[in-house]
Amino acid sequence: GAGDRKGRPATTLDGQGATQILGILLGTGESARVENVVITNGFAEYGGGIFIRHSLVNFENCVINGNHAEFQGGGMFLTGGDFWPITFEGCEISGNTVSHPEWDNAGHGAAGWISTGSVRLVDSEVSGNSAHVAGGAFGMSTDGEIVLDNSPHAERVRVLEVDPVLEPYELGLFTLKRHLHNPLVDAFWSLLPDEVVQ
Repeated sequence: GAGDRKGRPATTLDGQGATQILGILLGTGESARVENVVITNGFAEYGGGIFIRHSLVNFENCVINGNHAEFQGGGMFLTGGDFWPITFEGCEISGNTVSHPEWDNAGHGAAGWISTGSVRLVDSEVSGNSAHVAGGAFGMSTDGEIVLDNSPHAERVRVLEVDPVLEPYELGLFTLKRHLHNPLVDAFWSLLPDEVVQ
């Protein structure tokens, strides 16, 4: 998208509360750049505004605002690669929510959920996001990481030591039957070994 005369994003992608707005799945060695875009009013079970799977993506001067997810990642659901971060530079991530209307234990990572890989925030603001359970800003699995560059809060962030160290555990995954043929759900299930999927 283009910027206006004041340098603000001039292009708005509005999901009108009905759909996820942006899904990115690139091939090996490919990358994408998203700039000067407002992503707002998206809705999905995972990643209300954005869903990225194993892709190198750079966001510049973007606003991710007012999106909602029912389970994880109000603003975005990210599964990055092993060797590169998904980068947000000069972006605002605000006013995103995550909660489920029926399940009290759903609702993690309002700004976003980092399933794998790392997210790099450069001169970006994350504020005013709300999660029903945990992770008002970002939530993440044990394979996720956030890197803060040029943030006044970078020195306040710390990794908590867990004592005793958590033992490996099994995790149950599910989706509503009506979503089994959704391309994003199919892509997710394809990551799992055949003996796991029932």
